[in-house]
Amino acid sequence: MQKQIHANDIKYIIGHNGSIYIRTSLVTIFVIALLYVIFVISSQYVHYVYLDWIFAGMWILLLIKYAIDFLNLYLDGLALSPEGLTLFMREWLLEYKTEYFDWDKIVTINHYQKWLWDKIFRRWDLLINLEQGIEFPFENISSPKRQVDKIMKLKEYYSQQPMGDSYENSDTLPWDKDNMEVVMEAFSEVVKEYIDKKNNNDHTRYL
Repeated sequence: MQKQIHANDIKYIIGHNGSIYIRTSLVTIFVIALLYVIFVISSQYVHYVYLDWIFAGMWILLLIKYAIDFLNLYLDGLALSPEGLTLFMREWLLEYKTEYFDWDKIVTINHYQKWLWDKIFRRWDLLINLEQGIEFPFENISSPKRQVDKIMKLKEYYSQQPMGDSYENSDTLPWDKDNMEVVMEAFSEVVKEYIDKKNNNDHTRYL
């Protein structure tokens, strides 16, 4: 995630509740079992040399799809950093989606449950409310109160920091103190030279 988003220092990552993998796992197990039953029945009536390889290939493809679906859910997350909130979503193999929310743009963070299964597995959805009525959901998380507290505490902390503080301890300042003194001294010399030259011209004109 650090390589995919533009956050210098990730403080915390909020991921999905583990129950979201149950449905995908059960469906995969059911399809594998169904294919096995079909294979056993068909092998008694169909005498084809590559029948075993065909079913083995289907099982392998099914397991690959399961691994991809699992990683797509596992790698999703809300990253909390000094810059703000980053919603990171992995889609299929190499596709990524990111949404950036500055701390100052976040108005409220809500959490809610939609279904009976949410209550059973104690999972909630987060709703990020931005200015101008814009909303972004992040579904299926655990311990919503604790997660929202972390978000709001970081928001309050970084929102209260003066703009200059982010550069105070930076090693890559655009201008440090010594550079500014050199620039101001050079500027003063140029202004002084210009004034002296102007005064000399005026004096010569009057003579």
